[in-house]
This record gives sequence, C-alpha cells and structure tokens, in this order.
Amino acid sequence: MHSYKNRVFLKSLFIFLVLSFCTLEVYGISANDGATKKYVVVIDPGHGGADPGALGQLGSKEKDINLMVAEKVKQLLSNYKVTVQLTRLDDSYVEVHERALISNFYEADLFISIHLNSYIENREIRGSEIYYFDYQREPYTKRLILKEGFDEENDQKIIEEWVNDKENSIKPSIKFANILADNVEKNGIKLRGVMPNLDLAVMAYGRAPTVLFELDFLSNLTVEAKFKNGIYVDLFAKIIKDSILQYFDIRQ
Repeated sequence: MHSYKNRVFLKSLFIFLVLSFCTLEVYGISANDGATKKYVVVIDPGHGGADPGALGQLGSKEKDINLMVAEKVKQLLSNYKVTVQLTRLDDSYVEVHERALISNFYEADLFISIHLNSYIENREIRGSEIYYFDYQREPYTKRLILKEGFDEENDQKIIEEWVNDKENSIKPSIKFANILADNVEKNGIKLRGVMPNLDLAVMAYGRAPTVLFELDFLSNLTVEAKFKNGIYVDLFAKIIKDSILQYFDIRQ
C-alpha cells in the first residue's frame, strides 16, 4: 500500500494531468495573490465525455447544458472579486471523486455541482432541486478512511483535519443552498426543495461548502426548448451568479 504522501502525490498528479490542457491564465491562478486575493468558486459541470447525463426529446444532452451554464457563470463573474474554476472545460469526463479533489486542490471557498434532472415517467414535472451533504461525523469518518485509503493510526492528523473541515462546511452549505433557493423562486422557477443527500458522491469529498444544483427537468419539453434557445442558460447562470455574490456579500 502506498504511503499517504505517495497517495497525495498520485492524486495531485492526476489533477495536474486533467488540468494540463488548460493554461494557468484560463484558470486565473495568479489572480489570487496577496492584496488581490479573490474568493475561489469551483463549478462542476456534471457528466461529460461518454457520460451524456440526461437526454432531451429535442436532442439536448445534459453534459452540454451543464458546461454552457458553468461557462456563463464564469463570464458573469469575471468583473467581480471571484475567481471561478471549472472541473472540466470541454466534453471530457472527470471521475466524480476527482471533481471533489479538484475543489480541494484549488482550496475552494465554495463548490457547486451543476446537473439537470429527468423523469420520463411524467414529462410534465419541472422545477429545481438543491442538495447539500447529509453529514454525520462517525459514518463520514469511516467513509473517508475507506475512500482515501487512510491508515487510521498513521494518518490520524489528516483524517481529523479533513473531517473537521467537512463538519464546518455544512452550515455554510445550507446557507448557500437557501440563498440559491430564494433566487430560484425570485426568477419564477418552481422550487422542489432544498434537501440533504448522503449518496451524491461529488458532495462527499470536497472540504469547502458544497451544493449540488439540479437546475430543472430536461425530460420536460418546454424546459428543454428554453435551454436550447439559450433563455434558461442565461437565466440559471444569472441565478447562480447572484447567489454567489449574495453569499460572499459582494455588491453588484
């Protein structure tokens, strides 16, 4: 079994390879120094590559819409004290666990995973769902040790730090989820709920406040049409942008 340092090196190398297709300028790393430090938001456009996610009746793929919305959010925040990093910049697949590690790599102040829902049994259903991680210390600690391959004795310090970070992230996660929910409703989108979730792995291993945002149901023909013509891409990007600025108390 690799030592913890070797495991960290291998994971860091993987992240480097994922991001090596992008320039440092694109990711804005230099913008986070000293007096010019910005809040760091990592946005995860769900799915990608061979994993299309939900499919619409008009030919839309969730993976493409997720990326368009994420890119639009980054554009909308470009003039604010926020640096936006994406877990992918093109139609590539990044393993779910690694997406969370990317947010840790950038020491994110906020991590948002963007998705679209689907329910083909009833295509009339529509609306947003917002999830935060359902944290309980003891089962989370066991889950973390198993996933990261930690040694309970030798890696005790990093385990405790990681678990404490996760615990401390829950209240801010709920705060952001509720801000996001308010902005969803203010913009005329039905809100189906703000809910805890234990099973969505992308939320489990990030150490920053984290939410998963199911924008709407791609199985609904009206919803899909509004994404295809760009109306919903712009609207949901605005909802996310406004929520981020409100969360960090940044004036618009």
